Amino acid sequence: MSDEQKVYMEIRKLTCILMVIATILMQVLKGQFSVYGVGVLIGAFTGLMGFQMIIRYVHSLNNDTSRVKLYSYRSYIRRYVLYFIILGISVWKGVNIFALLVGMLCSKGAVLWYTYRHRKEAV
Repeated sequence: MSDEQKVYMEIRKLTCILMVIATILMQVLKGQFSVYGVGVLIGAFTGLMGFQMIIRYVHSLNNDTSRVKLYSYRSYIRRYVLYFIILGISVWKGVNIFALLVGMLCSKGAVLWYTYRHRKEAV
């Protein structure tokens, strides 16, 4: 496993840890797992799917700089259409939008947590 893959794996693990923490906090604070806990889970897994799509996009470039802008826009649109569909169906089915957003922020929080923990290695 390359160093890059180790970073991705650690970010996924941190996302799962944050997802469990957020799910437990939502359960304790709100008391309704079916609405809030499921929302955090769906949001976190949607965030992980988006993270994986970004990784695939970056690896698909293969030093082809001629059409980077087109590929970037296409990747961006696909990712946000996926977010729209998954989150839209979830809200339509009655899942709390706040819980979905908290779940999606788990992957962002994991990236920030990872960069904070390893900030001295980059210097």
